[in-house]
Amino acid sequence: MGRFDDGQGIGTLRFSGDEANPCGFAVDPLPRRDFGFNPLRLTQWLLLAWLFVFAGHITEVGADGGSNGPAADEQNFSLRLKSVSSLTEALNRIRKEKNAGKAAEALSERIQQLTMAASELANKGEMVKGRALLDQAYEMAKVGIEQLRQGDILTHEANKDQFKIVPDREDNTTRSSFIEQHFELRLKSVQTLTDAMDRIREAKKVREETEQVSGQIHLLTREAQQLAGRGEFNKGHTLLDRAYAMAKTAIEQMRRGDTLVNEVEGHFLVTKEKRDGDDSSYGEQNFEARLKTVDALTVALDRILKEKNAGKEVQDASSQVHQYMEEARKLVGAGALDQGRNVLDKAYVIVKANIVQLRHGDVLVKILHFASAEEEYIYELDRNDTYRMLIGLLIEEAFDAMDPMIKKLIIQSAELRRQADQQGKAGHFEQAIKTLEDSTMELIKAIRGSGVNIPG
Repeated sequence: MGRFDDGQGIGTLRFSGDEANPCGFAVDPLPRRDFGFNPLRLTQWLLLAWLFVFAGHITEVGADGGSNGPAADEQNFSLRLKSVSSLTEALNRIRKEKNAGKAAEALSERIQQLTMAASELANKGEMVKGRALLDQAYEMAKVGIEQLRQGDILTHEANKDQFKIVPDREDNTTRSSFIEQHFELRLKSVQTLTDAMDRIREAKKVREETEQVSGQIHLLTREAQQLAGRGEFNKGHTLLDRAYAMAKTAIEQMRRGDTLVNEVEGHFLVTKEKRDGDDSSYGEQNFEARLKTVDALTVALDRILKEKNAGKEVQDASSQVHQYMEEARKLVGAGALDQGRNVLDKAYVIVKANIVQLRHGDVLVKILHFASAEEEYIYELDRNDTYRMLIGLLIEEAFDAMDPMIKKLIIQSAELRRQADQQGKAGHFEQAIKTLEDSTMELIKAIRGSGVNIPG
């Protein structure tokens, strides 16, 4: 027998080994005492009662979606998802207002990818992993908005090279991923056009005439992939650009029976042996090869000018090309290689565009017959990208300093391009092709409005 006492002498605890309760315990009550009113005791009992009620409330909330349990996780995930969606909308709105470049667009796409991946994980019941991805998306959107407001993400003002548009404070991982993604997209475009070119070669039985060009394109593509495998994506992308231009030109010429490709593209390649060496040597050899190409194109342009009895607009373009070439030579001779290349690129773009215009008239793409709408969409996508790049190349003013009408055309083109991208992603390729053509025409108007003679 033992005493059970809570300090008030409630009773005595004893073992009851009787027949009625053979294994039980019993409490013998002590005589009751009159303690009177005790505020401390009352407070203790009230506190105890409140704890019982609160514990029951916690259990109920945990079961119904409060701070504990799966329902609570779902609720928290939904709230975070709404926050990320709101920030993403704000990011895209500011991106459009500031007419931001590729980096901001890539950031927005990355956030959307994270959000979609998070939602997929949540649907599988993996709330913790999904919430972790949402947290990443949230931080990326928040930082992106801050950078856009501060002007850290480059806009049209720095759009000299569409493959170098990255945030000033972007981390190396994001930058590498961005460049890789563009390399893969370009590679896909080249492969699509190369397949189309080979198919047309077979159908038109022009294998001898284009065999050399086809071999050069395949060689460039392989070497571009090798460079990318070593992490040299920029150099690889340069080779892909050449392969793409050659394939595109070859397709146009085979469709029309034109043999200009062999006449002017023979100088377009820089051989693998010449490309080996340091970056300085590579740049100089690149310039010399480009100069030979422009020389050949200029000779062709001048000859076609006489054949076609072209008007003043094209003659002015020819004069402009000659001026650019002379300026480029002087710059490179003075050691300003990068500036010389930029000027030469202007000459190349103008002369080639005018040759195509003179050779084939105003209709450039309509008479091409692609195997599918998607194939033509890829073609138009690259054509639009080319003119977007030309905005930065041919219009020297910063975006903010441009004529309001030109700025308006550029903004309209960007909005049409955004619509075309969405249509393409949804598989509406025919609709996307028309939208891309409209977007490209706005860019052509902007370039012409700046005083540069370029055909559309």
